[in-house]
Amino acid sequence: MAEDSNADIAHRLQEKFDFYFLALAFTVLGLAIQTAKFGHGKAADLAEILGWLLLLTSGLVGLSRLEWQPQLFHIFSFQEDSKAVVREANSWISKGVEEARVAGRQEMVSVAGLRDKHQAFVDKFGKEASQLQARGLAKYRWQRRTFVGGLVALMLARGLPAIVRLAGYELL
Repeated sequence: MAEDSNADIAHRLQEKFDFYFLALAFTVLGLAIQTAKFGHGKAADLAEILGWLLLLTSGLVGLSRLEWQPQLFHIFSFQEDSKAVVREANSWISKGVEEARVAGRQEMVSVAGLRDKHQAFVDKFGKEASQLQARGLAKYRWQRRTFVGGLVALMLARGLPAIVRLAGYELL
C-alpha cells in the first residue's frame, strides 16, 4: 500500500475537523435548549436566546460551507483535465503536429486552437475556484465567530445570575 502524501493526510484531517466542528455546534445548541432555565433576569434570558441563535447560525453556515466543498473539487478536477490537454497539445506542437483528430469527432482540429481553448478553461476554472475558496473561507470565519459568540452568550446566561448574586446585586 502506497504511503499517503502529506496533502492527502492534511485533507482528511481537515475534513474530520469540519464535521466535528459542525456536529459540536448543533450538539451544544441541543444541550443548551434542553437545559435552559428562564426567569433569572431579562439579561440572562436574552443572553440565553442570543446564544441559541448564534449557535444555530454557526451550524447553518457550516452546513452551507460543506455543501459547496464538492463543487470546488469538481472545478479542480475539470481544471486538471484541461491542464492535461494543454500539456499534451504543447507536446504535439513541439513535435510539429499542427492538426489532430479528437476522439468522437470526424474532422481534424487545430492543435494550437485546442490548446488555447483548454487554456481558457484552465483560467476560467482557476477564477471560479478562487471565488469558491474565498467564499468558503468567509463562511468558515462566520461559523467560527458565531460559535464562539454563542458559547460566550451561553456562559453569560448561565453564569451571570450567580455572579450578580455573589456580588450582592439583583439581576434585571
